[in-house]
Amino acid sequence: MLKKGFLFFFLIFSLIFSQYSFYPTDGLFLLKDAEIREGGKLRIGSYLLYYPKEKNHYLDLSAPAVVYSLTDFLEIGGYYGSTFAYFSQETLFKKYGYDGVLNVKLSIPYLPVLKIGGFFSYPIKAREAIWELNPIMVPKEKKFSYSWLLKLKMSDLLPSMPSFLLEYGRYPSDTIYHILGGGILVSAKRLSIFGEIFIESEKGKDLFDFDNNRVRITPGFNLGLSDLFNIGFSLSLRPNELATIPKIQYNLSLSFSSYFLRKPPKKKGFLTGRVLDYETKLPLLAKLTIENVKEVYSDSLTGIYNFSKIPEGQYVLFVEKDGYYREAIPITIEGEKTTTIDVYLKPIIQYGTIAGRVFDKENNQPLLAKVKIKEKELEVFSDSVTGGFRIDNIEVGVYTLEVTKDNYFPYSYTVECKAREVKNLEIPLAKKGAFGIITGQILDYKERKPLKAIIEIEGTQIKYETDTLTGIYKLELPVGTYTAIVKSEGYITQTAPIIIEKDKGVEKNFYLVKKGMVITLRGIYFEFNKATIKPESYPVLDSAAKIL
Repeated sequence: MLKKGFLFFFLIFSLIFSQYSFYPTDGLFLLKDAEIREGGKLRIGSYLLYYPKEKNHYLDLSAPAVVYSLTDFLEIGGYYGSTFAYFSQETLFKKYGYDGVLNVKLSIPYLPVLKIGGFFSYPIKAREAIWELNPIMVPKEKKFSYSWLLKLKMSDLLPSMPSFLLEYGRYPSDTIYHILGGGILVSAKRLSIFGEIFIESEKGKDLFDFDNNRVRITPGFNLGLSDLFNIGFSLSLRPNELATIPKIQYNLSLSFSSYFLRKPPKKKGFLTGRVLDYETKLPLLAKLTIENVKEVYSDSLTGIYNFSKIPEGQYVLFVEKDGYYREAIPITIEGEKTTTIDVYLKPIIQYGTIAGRVFDKENNQPLLAKVKIKEKELEVFSDSVTGGFRIDNIEVGVYTLEVTKDNYFPYSYTVECKAREVKNLEIPLAKKGAFGIITGQILDYKERKPLKAIIEIEGTQIKYETDTLTGIYKLELPVGTYTAIVKSEGYITQTAPIIIEKDKGVEKNFYLVKKGMVITLRGIYFEFNKATIKPESYPVLDSAAKIL
């Protein structure tokens, strides 16, 4: 019954006053952290150590322990502690002694990854006697002690990576000790898991003599129950046979923390998402700005953007890109949470103008005709006096222009409308009833064999396909001048002007050159010792010109 009461007392008392490390500062167990966690925070707590030895039970309690972070680089604190013992043959606790310590910690936290610090302490009350089982070194005399601290905070590079801690210093107790410790700390949102090894060596002895030095290996964890409370537990093991420290000891901690004489900083959150084209849904490279906070750019391949560590609150997110309308989006950032917002930017519609003149192809007189943009179902009429027309505010793009008039053949034309430009067109219309005929063959240039080919008349919808038996084509066209385009698979496309006259026939053959064919020109003669071509060579050159 008495043993259960003792354990109950141990648990309750330790949960009332406790802190992060045994010393009144951030750290693991004995190992101290080079970094000061938050400026302006006051912590009150304690660390309770329990170590059984045979049938007896011992307690070390630093209560109360107080630490205050004046800034991000300066911290002051101290504790007042006692040692208790309970013997199974007796019914009362015995107080063996108590001590009080003041300490100061300096930190240089501004370097990325590498944190450097120093911990300095001085006893205001030393213990009168130190008994043989001495799990934690306590001051016996009023002498100054110090430690140099180093921390590699790999989480500055990647939040999931651990931190590595190192400490080396000097501590006076019953004699002068040199101390060396190293540890690893893995932190999640509320839970931290750590492990440390701590060596205490009497001055003048080899620091790495593990058989005779005070060595402790301590794994443990800290759990943040809320923003105010932190509970921790660790287990210290002695790897050697040194009897002045316990073979095993249990360490329990709890701390209360709050901001003092300073407003707490706002919690920070994250913002992420994608920037996409409103119409195509394709990713965009864009600039995103949160005013008075920061600006980032979205990835050109994925459209993804990320804002990190934004103080919680309400903001306006500005998103902009050339050729698109600027977006202003109200957002709310919540502390320690990620907000996802996808942004769709609408392209700025740019405009151009299509203008021109419609006239009679035969006599060049202006005509009143209907001009239609097929894709827009937009129609205007040309002026009867000048034949001119103009269509403004047309979105940039490629359109089909259709021009029609009674007793005239329709005219179709593909036109590209460019931003802030005027596209001027000359549109000839051929009157119905005035026709001519063009006929001929489409042949292989070298072998003079008929070809399967297509002949088109530019500016019209007239198209004719020949066969390989004859290669003959025959077209009836309104009078006027046209451009014929002849195509055949495996051959170079050929164009040529043709003139159609009223009630007259035109015969024209096309000789297509096969792709990759080598042509040798023979019969080219020059004046002696000159670059002048002789007249008898002109027919050969005329033949070459026709091929080109």
